[in-house]
Amino acid sequence: MKHSIASLLMISCLSLSASNNDFKLIIEPCWKDLEQCVYKTKFFGGKWILVGSITFKKKSKESVDLNHLYLHWIGHPMERLVASLYKQQSNCKDCMPLEENLVCDGIWNAKDQLLLFKFNDPQKLGFVNRYYVVLTVPPFLEPIIQQGHFQINPYQLPEQFKQNIDSNNLCLSLKTTDNNTEQATT
Repeated sequence: MKHSIASLLMISCLSLSASNNDFKLIIEPCWKDLEQCVYKTKFFGGKWILVGSITFKKKSKESVDLNHLYLHWIGHPMERLVASLYKQQSNCKDCMPLEENLVCDGIWNAKDQLLLFKFNDPQKLGFVNRYYVVLTVPPFLEPIIQQGHFQINPYQLPEQFKQNIDSNNLCLSLKTTDNNTEQATT
């Protein structure tokens, strides 16, 4: 009896560790100017800058919902930040900041330096779901934003993804230096 309980515990531990590998979060920072039209830049109050992507990958057929994303700003404090979250469509390779791809606009909490993306409807995660964080950056904010980074709050992620993440890798870093400016801007 003791051997069968021990065997069951060992099997359940093995299946738990295997299922943890079924869920992966990939964060890819970048700095890409999406708006080349001076008129639109003035109209929107700044350039549209793609600052990175957040990709959820799962091998499991288990249903997983994403209800929100919280990104904590680490850097010079900002009073105002305008952001939107877009979802990559399956037929596109690149970020397309179009209305039909918009998941939600961000809510900036200046007191906590927190960017909140609260979804009206939960996002049902398929095998691969990529989201793009796009900021509207006025010229005076550009150097400030380039020197900081966003930290994704792991406690706000779906439970399945919390089990298999390294909180040190939840950083959407926008810092640029002379050595990596080209890489960060492409």
